[in-house]
Amino acid sequence: MKKLVRTEAVVLRLTRFKESSDVVSLLTRDEGKLKGVAKGRRRPKSRLRAPLELFTYSEVVLYLDRDRDLQIIKEAKVLKDFDVFRRSHSKFLLANEIALFLEKYLPEHQPVNKIFNMTLKAFLTLESCEVCDGLVYAFKLKGMAFLGHKPVLDRCVLCGAQLDTFVDESQEVLVDFVNGGVVCPNCARSRSDLKKLSPSEFEMLRSLMLGKFEDIADILPTQNVQETVNLLVKLMETP
Repeated sequence: MKKLVRTEAVVLRLTRFKESSDVVSLLTRDEGKLKGVAKGRRRPKSRLRAPLELFTYSEVVLYLDRDRDLQIIKEAKVLKDFDVFRRSHSKFLLANEIALFLEKYLPEHQPVNKIFNMTLKAFLTLESCEVCDGLVYAFKLKGMAFLGHKPVLDRCVLCGAQLDTFVDESQEVLVDFVNGGVVCPNCARSRSDLKKLSPSEFEMLRSLMLGKFEDIADILPTQNVQETVNLLVKLMETP
């Protein structure tokens, strides 16, 4: 059944559709992730042009029919134009990585209010921060947690032994990408597929997952930490 819906939305992706229209991938507050057709958006004087610019936070009105893959976007109004992302190549890349994460791992038509609020907070932080490298990795870790795949970093993911019983400030930490968390030395025996993190790298990983965006945006994740986060994220691809 088709219904008229008004909701807040963040534009994640634009794809050309016919000569003057676009298919718009949206993260909405009330209807989750969805795709809609913005008819005539590419025309110079279209009222949908600015509100549906990439990464813009807008209020949209659309005809929603969950039996259809594409909804019809009727109206839109800008609430916040993150135009700095389109002017700064580095910030564009970071915003785009957040959008790619949402497009890939967020189910359609399943609203997750915490994810919507987190995306707005991440974009607001990205807009104002000078060094922003840690933001994307923090977003991925927090997104995993909100989607039910929180990495286990406070105890052994296999036996449940508390972290402080097998890790000290001078000891490397072992991460298991099959089970999604740290592993104690006893459970790590005969395992060659574990990732080693130095104490400072492990603390960096925990800060990214637990810290506020404005506090951790300027963290510069090591290559080892970047690889660890990306491999943990891949767990969400496992049935």
